[in-house]
Amino acid sequence: AERVAIPVARVAVIPEGVGFDVAATLPIAGLTAVRALELGAPLRGSRVLVTGASGGVGQFAVQLAALEGANVTAVSSRAAQHEALRALGAREVVARIDDARDPFDLILESVGGPSLTKAIELVGSEGVVAVFGISSEQDSTLNARTLFNKGAATIYGLLVFEEYDSGRLGARDLERLMTLVRDGRLRSPISLRRPWTELPATMRELEKREYPGKAVLEVSAMDRAGVPAVERSEP
Repeated sequence: AERVAIPVARVAVIPEGVGFDVAATLPIAGLTAVRALELGAPLRGSRVLVTGASGGVGQFAVQLAALEGANVTAVSSRAAQHEALRALGAREVVARIDDARDPFDLILESVGGPSLTKAIELVGSEGVVAVFGISSEQDSTLNARTLFNKGAATIYGLLVFEEYDSGRLGARDLERLMTLVRDGRLRSPISLRRPWTELPATMRELEKREYPGKAVLEVSAMDRAGVPAVERSEP
């Protein structure tokens, strides 16, 4: 639909200086990072580990955790992204989670498989592992004794979509994120911008993890006016 009715508590005004493309990356990737980091609050002085740090949520999480005063370790298999992650605020960047030094107060885990198994080993006795993805599509196995030895550690499954029904997905956090973007304190991890008609190719590339960060599909003025953007056959 071109127009929909949305509760005002779930929307935020885009401030001057923030483009629609950047704003479009915030409601899911940005808010997922916000919600996951909240599980380890307060963050100042804490040790935070972010797996899949080159992804959209990962890059937001690295920046937001650093802004809160956390000591951030980023995990990324993309060697070319390591310097960029340091520029975003990571104090340490490693290629594999096995290279990270424990313990961590908060671990944001999005890879699954052996990565989640290792994350549970690395979390501190009162720490939190926030699981918000499984990009590897692999099963995780662990020895239950590992959990027993972690004392009050918590494993939390986070799905930001569930918060729509709870009303938690609010305007206040979106406004804060957009203010940080406007003020130059938060960067949106957009790797490419394409016309919306290139969705199939973009999805295939995303599945193959051919680039880091987010892809933005744009609807042109001609598309909005109803002019066909691609050839269509008549029924």
